[in-house]
Amino acid sequence: MFSVRSALVPYAVQALNLDLTKIEARPQAQQIMVANLDEVRCHAF
Repeated sequence: MFSVRSALVPYAVQALNLDLTKIEARPQAQQIMVANLDEVRCHAF
């Protein structure tokens, strides 16, 4: 687990190669779990 300042959220999302529009609930589909997805979306590009 790691934390990122809100100004750096878009860069962290890019670095982790996350697609916030296609979040799968199944762990097999995506190995990264975002605990506060709504907060991340409001700070993403």
